[in-house]
Amino acid sequence: YQKHNLNFLYKSFKVDDIRSTMSGIIALGIRGCSVSMPFKRDVIKYLYEIDEKATRAESVNTIVNNHGLLKGYNTDIFGVQETIKNLSIACSKAIVFGAGCTARSACEALVSLDFKEILIINRTVSKAESLSSSLRKRGIVSRSINSISGLKDFMLINCTSIGTQLSDRFPVSNKDILNSSAIFDVVCNETDLIKRAKSLNVSTLLGKDMAINQSLFQFGLYTGYEIDIDAERRFIKEIL
Repeated sequence: YQKHNLNFLYKSFKVDDIRSTMSGIIALGIRGCSVSMPFKRDVIKYLYEIDEKATRAESVNTIVNNHGLLKGYNTDIFGVQETIKNLSIACSKAIVFGAGCTARSACEALVSLDFKEILIINRTVSKAESLSSSLRKRGIVSRSINSISGLKDFMLINCTSIGTQLSDRFPVSNKDILNSSAIFDVVCNETDLIKRAKSLNVSTLLGKDMAINQSLFQFGLYTGYEIDIDAERRFIKEIL
């Protein structure tokens, strides 16, 4: 905001009552807000309008206040898209770990990037089956799996919280990593999964890059200001 001489201030708050928070945004004339877990799905019922992609992902992480009318967006989808676009190799198949809001956002991005096959693995099998079923309805080859052993040439995407603690070890073998075409971990830390992939010379995509990309999309939604995404991405990386 300072760089572009815009009169905006971004603050973070911990809230417990999402309904009252949305009322407060309207009452105080706050331009918009980000939404983190556990409210990405619950917040939807308090919004006036929801972007089409956010509707399909069943998840909202960004809200814009248009004169008291709240519209929800999902910038995680853009964040995943832009990060994968920077991959130097072509992929059309993915294995997604997780079946929550982040996983659904990732799947929405994969569909938009013309991935042909998306497999889902999740601790709660019913959630994995529900997500894979929704993908099949859109013409994507998809199914729930309980192991990635023996699978090759898939982009492996971690959409779980595994890796948020530095002691976390991701539950795949080095052989599984070597069989992958690329490794994408949405967790912003340099996780065990990313460290092992780098040591094995497997292409990696970082959660930090996803976070930067989605925040740039948010910036445009809040301000209406058109920016050069590549230039701003470099700027943010320099100041982090």
